[in-house]
Amino acid sequence: MTDRLQGIRAVARVLIQDEEGNLLLCRSADGKAWVPPGGTIDQGENFATAAVREAMEEVGLPVELGPLAYLQEFRPAHRDEHVIEVAFRARALASHPVEERAVPSGPAEAPWSAWQIEDLDGPRRLVRWFSQAAVQELSDPVYPASLKDQFWKDGAPGYLGLVQGR
Repeated sequence: MTDRLQGIRAVARVLIQDEEGNLLLCRSADGKAWVPPGGTIDQGENFATAAVREAMEEVGLPVELGPLAYLQEFRPAHRDEHVIEVAFRARALASHPVEERAVPSGPAEAPWSAWQIEDLDGPRRLVRWFSQAAVQELSDPVYPASLKDQFWKDGAPGYLGLVQGR
């Protein structure tokens, strides 16, 4: 077999909601899509611990982890790896980031409805709270796509399958 994978990467994501049920999303590293915060788990970590750490690192928010939201696999187009992504639902324990790296970017009447934050191991990113309607109205891609509809229904989407070449 000639198409063997060079490695498997484990990624933890966190689907953070505030008291009103809004969902927190951040711009992808390339700035072309909206994604939940998350990243590669560290040596010795489990998925749950990594999800809580990634919430603080990527968006500056402490969270209370909830149930498993989804499991997804994907094979990036330009890398020889197989990514296994595990996402948890979570509740924000603060109304805005607690990290000093964050700078408000929302309108004057709600400055912390969006913010910029320097990721500890990546680029400066825009982070924003979205209502269900606002997510559905986005013209930019949202990953995973189930965040536009299935996420908002009762129950977890579960296994989202294998995504090729994104």
